[in-house]
Amino acid sequence: MIDPIAAARQPDKSSITGGNQNSAETSAASDFQSFLTLLTAQLRNQDPLSPLDSTQFVEQLASFSAVEQQIETNKKLDEIASSFSGTGLIEAAQWVGKEVEVRSDVVRFDGEEIKFAAPPNVNSYTIELIAEDNKNGVIYNRILGQDETTFAWSGQQNDGSIAAPGEYRVKLRFLDGDEVVSVEKPLLSSTVIEARATDDGAKLLIDNGESVDPEEIRAVQLGEI
Repeated sequence: MIDPIAAARQPDKSSITGGNQNSAETSAASDFQSFLTLLTAQLRNQDPLSPLDSTQFVEQLASFSAVEQQIETNKKLDEIASSFSGTGLIEAAQWVGKEVEVRSDVVRFDGEEIKFAAPPNVNSYTIELIAEDNKNGVIYNRILGQDETTFAWSGQQNDGSIAAPGEYRVKLRFLDGDEVVSVEKPLLSSTVIEARATDDGAKLLIDNGESVDPEEIRAVQLGEI
């Protein structure tokens, strides 16, 4: 007759070769396999005149069934975490709620002054600030001073009136005399309100509605949404 205890103690090959798995998960899986082996041996070799205690049998089966479900749950959670990690979403989520400085020419004017910073001007070009909307084009422009590395737009237009609340574009034109050398996005301080996974990797949604790469962030400080 087969010794059910001895049969239960036969080593599980998968547990021997799976040394790189999480030790707790491997141990639980091994215990569950041992239980199944023991149960099978007991059922095959039980004494017909003294069968197994059905109550104890059900309790053991329920207990180890719960262990199996926990093992599967842990595997699914690991798969989800791995999926998020592969997109960079977990890392990107750390930016949410922080005030960051990024290159952006999109602003949402709500009546409050909007502050910017100019990119480095290594060639000492003249810099012209331009504000424009989709309907009327350029609505405001002025030349920045040579030492004016930070500036603000109050919503003022060239006719002296204040622009209506809405979305505008603010650009910087670098001029060499009358020649436009380049058109640059200013550095804008915005709050990160969302991190999302896309086909192109993780993106950060800032409070002007623009989506940017985490690599585009130039500075960061703790802010409030």
